[in-house]
Amino acid sequence: NFQNIDFVDESAMSIIEQIVSDIDNRSDTVRLYFVACSDEIEEQMRKSAIWEKVGKNFFVDSITRAMSCVQQGIVRT
Repeated sequence: NFQNIDFVDESAMSIIEQIVSDIDNRSDTVRLYFVACSDEIEEQMRKSAIWEKVGKNFFVDSITRAMSCVQQGIVRT
């Protein structure tokens, strides 16, 4: 949940990229949603290619929306 986060520095972005890569390499189903990212943080993620790896459907505006997606079975293709 990025609701109270205004900025992500390079170190944090690197950790987020590693988490995304680790989840991609798992054999079980893990759904990672980015909740309430500011426009600036979304832009940082686009530049780092996280956006492409995760997919725009996994950037949502609320935890409620993320839970709804999980319940609906929305997964990355």
